[in-house]
Amino acid sequence: MTTTSVRTETYLFERRSDLGDLESRRLHALAALFDPATRRLLTQLGVTRGWRCLEVAAGTGSVAAWLAGQVGPEGEVFATDIDLTHLVGLPPNVTYAQHDIVSDSLPEGAFDVVHTRLLLEHLSGRETALDRMASAVRPGGYVLVEEAEMSPQALDLITRYHAPAARALGDKGLRAIAGLLGAVGADMGYASTLPGAVRRAGLELVGGEIHSPMVRGGGVQDFGRLTFMVLREPLVASGLMTHDEIDAFLRMTLDPESQYVPFVMTSVWARRPA
Repeated sequence: MTTTSVRTETYLFERRSDLGDLESRRLHALAALFDPATRRLLTQLGVTRGWRCLEVAAGTGSVAAWLAGQVGPEGEVFATDIDLTHLVGLPPNVTYAQHDIVSDSLPEGAFDVVHTRLLLEHLSGRETALDRMASAVRPGGYVLVEEAEMSPQALDLITRYHAPAARALGDKGLRAIAGLLGAVGADMGYASTLPGAVRRAGLELVGGEIHSPMVRGGGVQDFGRLTFMVLREPLVASGLMTHDEIDAFLRMTLDPESQYVPFVMTSVWARRPA
């Protein structure tokens, strides 16, 4: 539940037959890039055998599968998403179900830890969703929320590794993505508000960090390239980029001499008061 199947009126990465397996590849690339940090933070929160874990917006189920190994047969992992297409081959102690975090209820105080990644920024009802997750964790339990930072400052960081021409193109491309997502209701500046958001949800802020891996062009972790491939038509239709500009951006991401940060992840963890 870690990625992003949310309502399609505000989410541009819905399944489309014309995209083939591009979206699946994009989600797996995303997991390969950001799962190591997520696993480290969940370990830091003390996830151990016997815990009950909730993974909201599970995506490929990679984090849910890892949690299943940590909690063992004595524990349980519940994975939810609106689109269950990519949730296959999960361990036996993972239960998954279609669920809309904004409109569907969760059991009160049932989980030791709740995790979501790259979900709330896409939701118009993000406060309701966070309130539900805060209520679903037991007193003393943790909520870990991770969201993308796409502010101008983050975009400068993303593109600073390139020569001037490539930097300008990368900057335009990433601003176009942020603009496209913003036009359908996503809040790409939401990550910077997470500390206040978890407090408003009644949680005690414990800690947070900003992190992102640097990707070498042409590698297997081609999340940035796949994102532009998936969003090519909406980007062109919106007038934010041309086909030629997108082609040039894709060539840059295939160049082994190119290095880039796809975006900056903000992770915040908070505890329900005991």
